Amino acid sequence: MKDKVILLTAEDGLEDTVKPRLDKLGANTDKIIALSVLKDENDEEHSLSLQKHIPVIEKIMEEDEDIGMVIIDPFSSFAPNLDTGSDNKVRAVLTPLNRIAEKYGVAVILIRHLTKSDRSKAMYRGLGSIAFTAMARVTLLVGRNPNNPDERIVTLSKFNLTAALPAVGFTITEDPIDGEGVFKWLEGADAQRIKNLKPQHLITTEDSGEQMTALDEAKEFLQEYLADGAMKTWDIQTQAREAMIADKTLGDAKRALGIVHGKIINQTFWALEREHINVRRKEVDEKVREAKTPNFANYANENDGKDSKVEIIQGELKVEYLGGFIGPLVPTDFVCVGI
Repeated sequence: MKDKVILLTAEDGLEDTVKPRLDKLGANTDKIIALSVLKDENDEEHSLSLQKHIPVIEKIMEEDEDIGMVIIDPFSSFAPNLDTGSDNKVRAVLTPLNRIAEKYGVAVILIRHLTKSDRSKAMYRGLGSIAFTAMARVTLLVGRNPNNPDERIVTLSKFNLTAALPAVGFTITEDPIDGEGVFKWLEGADAQRIKNLKPQHLITTEDSGEQMTALDEAKEFLQEYLADGAMKTWDIQTQAREAMIADKTLGDAKRALGIVHGKIINQTFWALEREHINVRRKEVDEKVREAKTPNFANYANENDGKDSKVEIIQGELKVEYLGGFIGPLVPTDFVCVGI
């Protein structure tokens, strides 16, 4: 039974805050493995880093098959020095997390704080790159009820695995005996009253000023997504749809920003500047030159960092992608990997 949780928490003390709150809620803390620092062979403590220590988390899962959930609160505290605004760098950290989630059948919950932006779409309000939202299967927004600030509301802002679900709410009141917070879900008539609240209700305030238009949001998406250089058109369009940006709006934003495009090995790339296309083309040319196996090319999408294995069988190149079919292999004069 997968009823254990790995908890990575940094903003509250385990002994004086986290455990007392769990005890008050009736949690079985024997089922919770809390990680905040690691000790080396010299008994020296080191901060836990997702860039370095995902194998530690995976090792715990290997040894305990009852692990069913990993909570990282907040993500930024466990990704030191990570440029969270960079799509590529965020994906480099999230991809291994996604891999172990699939491998061990666990749910991974990342906690992020909101920006103070006036963006009208909730999925843009999380700190950092749109990659956080794009790679998640479900995104929840938690905020105060605009009609009753004493209530907190949980709403779905993105959901790939289910139909839309109603909002739920809770309150945190002060215990008159010990002064600690008391958590309680809204029930009955109170639950019915708030079930139709949407994410935009939680982020819109009277003094928020003029809201961004759909075109503004699409332009900001492109500027953010292309900040690291040229990206494949198919990837851009896929992530834009994940962000609920219409194809026409994306095209309008591309024209408004003067986005350039170019072909590299039969794939179209977009970039903020022509030089970015040239830089990416040089990178691809270098990969082609370094390829060890001649005479075949993989024109499929890159495997996003997931495990794959390549073997030669009777003079033919066979690729097994451990996450699904990746596309045809065709004879040519070179091998192109991961462009």
